[in-house]
Amino acid sequence: ALFGPNLIGPVSRDEEKFTWLLSTQYEVTPSIMLFANVSTGYKSGGFNARRQAPTAPVQFGPERSIDYQLGMKSEFFDRRLRVNATAFNMVLKNFQESILNPVTRSGFLTGNAGERTVKGVEGDFAAVLPEGFRLSGALTYLDAEFTDYSNGPCFAGKVSNGSSPGTCSFNGLTPSNSPKWKVNLAVDHSHALTDELTLRSRLEIQHTSSLISDAALDPRTRMGSVTLVNSSVDLISAGGWTVAVWGKNLTDRHYYQRKGVTPVTVLIGVGGTAAASGYSGYYAEPRTYGVELSYKY
Repeated sequence: ALFGPNLIGPVSRDEEKFTWLLSTQYEVTPSIMLFANVSTGYKSGGFNARRQAPTAPVQFGPERSIDYQLGMKSEFFDRRLRVNATAFNMVLKNFQESILNPVTRSGFLTGNAGERTVKGVEGDFAAVLPEGFRLSGALTYLDAEFTDYSNGPCFAGKVSNGSSPGTCSFNGLTPSNSPKWKVNLAVDHSHALTDELTLRSRLEIQHTSSLISDAALDPRTRMGSVTLVNSSVDLISAGGWTVAVWGKNLTDRHYYQRKGVTPVTVLIGVGGTAAASGYSGYYAEPRTYGVELSYKY
């Protein structure tokens, strides 16, 4: 047989959950609206379908959340300036996350990563300026923290300090993939060349602060902050066709798109395997240019 016998036996899950949303809003003026929301969320549990060692966890539990939001939506100067802002505080319980198999240290499975809070502020704006210019941007400040996760997976070399043997406490630490800052800023310009042709250009800057990409918080997977510059120039016809010339990562910033732990004994080539406790990274695209032709009908 291609696969060995099923040592776990039949398993099943039966779940149902009632979620709710409460929302209210108040118009301070015709141009300013305040709102407040409270909502719950739910993601059902499931199974790790790939073959695992008999002692490895097969099931993972449901994920629950409650989210509090307080914000503002506004428009000024005859709707030429739009400003929105939201403060949020979310509590996630039994967060579902992909982790390296804690039993075999080979292969990944989905588990429940304790409880965390994710709070912060996000906002965006758009301003219509003279001479065909438009300025827009968005900002997110994120403060994420594990509040109840005392039996997380230890990364290689980490001394166990968790609530059960071989585990580590993540309480007070920042979860993976949680950058403190994300900022986008863009300038657009439109200019009518003729009654039939419009030239539209865009310059965009994107910034993301540093983060750790490994769920076990292995410091080798820390990725530094990244600032990217993108641009495009479009020639738009009233007849429906568009020619676009674009460039991404114009400063040719070399950075990792993701870093991760390499499982033990994973093949890395013909006849070879990865070393124990290794890690690997995936580079993002370098400076890239392109030309696109599209037609709407």
